Amino acid sequence: KFNILNKDTLRGFETYFTQLSFAPDPIQILVWTDAGGKPQDIVVGSHAQTSRMYGNLTGAERYVRIQYNNPIELQPGTYWAAIAQLGETGLELGGKASRMGMRTINLSITPDYILGTAGNPLNLDKNFRVKNSLGEYVNSNYFLYENVLFSGSWVQFTPPIGNPGYPHLDHVGMVRYINPNDPSTQTFSTGSWIPMHRPYFGPREYGMDKDAYQWCSDDVPIELSYFNAEIRKGAVDIMWETASETNNLGFYIEKRDITSNINQNWDELNFVTGKGTTTIKQRYNYVDKDLVLNHTYEYRLRQVDKDGLQSCSTTDPVRVTYIGNDKVILMPNSPNPFNGSTRISFILANKQHVNLEVIDVFGNVVKTIANADLEPSSYDYYWEGNDENGNFAPSGTYIYRLTSGSDILTGKMTLVR
Repeated sequence: KFNILNKDTLRGFETYFTQLSFAPDPIQILVWTDAGGKPQDIVVGSHAQTSRMYGNLTGAERYVRIQYNNPIELQPGTYWAAIAQLGETGLELGGKASRMGMRTINLSITPDYILGTAGNPLNLDKNFRVKNSLGEYVNSNYFLYENVLFSGSWVQFTPPIGNPGYPHLDHVGMVRYINPNDPSTQTFSTGSWIPMHRPYFGPREYGMDKDAYQWCSDDVPIELSYFNAEIRKGAVDIMWETASETNNLGFYIEKRDITSNINQNWDELNFVTGKGTTTIKQRYNYVDKDLVLNHTYEYRLRQVDKDGLQSCSTTDPVRVTYIGNDKVILMPNSPNPFNGSTRISFILANKQHVNLEVIDVFGNVVKTIANADLEPSSYDYYWEGNDENGNFAPSGTYIYRLTSGSDILTGKMTLVR
């Protein structure tokens, strides 16, 4: 069960499949509306079918994404995200037990007790319980199951009375504590599982500075020491390095084309598997060849750990302009000759320190037009025909010189007074 407070677009689901079953049975996903704590009607357009061993569903022991061809717009409300495997083979999803432990109270411990009778299991996690009309805490069920799709016979994973669904301990469980002042009162425990299946609404960005560095929490499971992207041999080579990793599933590489819109949404380019847990330096790279000439792109990383609890952007975006090669391009100035001002244009493929100067035929610097670190892009600068002191330079031939890294490019222009 999940709640939506504002209208949003559901793009699919992320599901943690295990290695216990790779049966190529049909997998169906769908969304139900809620009625009194149970599914009621299927949301139009939410019913889709895929299969294990198809597309990205070949993955196991990690979350894989099942996306709709046509995303669904959901209004505010409560919904149920359902997944079913059609066939005799069981649906083998990852299950998380750490948040679904329960204390079993009011349990008879006489020798002839019957398991499941008189027991009231209560979820330990406060997020999974609510107060009833009497002010007593009871389980708030976020997880249901049915044994046959569309049967309508939904069963709670953690009912307030009786055995939980798919328990990882029996109803009696383990004796956790005996009060020395009341030896007849014992605390029993049991528990169920959280099915690792969740709705996917796409990358989330918030706030006025949503495109700036998005900080991970302090317990981010990687220590990133380097991240960059460079034009190389007609493609963009994305490179990064980690100093250490803990429980690291891997990295999503995200990309956007900002040529015409600096606020363009991010798209997922690819997933690169991490090294799990290691204190040894690790190097990664990915080559992006899906490029358009003279377009400017930004790249960033989003790290995900193996249990899916941590997922956040871990890098500043890096920017490149694809110009078909990795060289700096210096354009002829225009107009030339000129008697007022002239435009000097160049294109940077990678972020570099740039020095643009005007020199005379004797090699003397007449004017420094630019001296700065510049992002990959195209640039236009103007020379007004004056020197460093603002005095008009005399008529004659001048050289404009662009120094960028190890590249030095020059052009010739004529000033006419």
